Amino acid sequence: MSEWKVVFTKEAYKAYSKLENAYKKALKRQITKLIERRKSDIKSVEGYENLYRIRIGKYRTILRLHEEKREIFVILIEKRGKVYKKL
Repeated sequence: MSEWKVVFTKEAYKAYSKLENAYKKALKRQITKLIERRKSDIKSVEGYENLYRIRIGKYRTILRLHEEKREIFVILIEKRGKVYKKL
């Protein structure tokens, strides 16, 4: 079984690098849960195919899954009030 690859957009990586360490660790835990198919606070975004959101405190991470390629694309990391306006 091959490993999953996590890819950040430029905007998402910039936001990730500015997050506090606690949020970074929480995001890593949630992505690991997603890969291992464990229960987590990951939900699909209505109106979009293969688009999901991870809720971590006041932040939302939007990501897209490509299971056949075993890739997770982190598209956007933003505060709750702004994230859905940018989709």
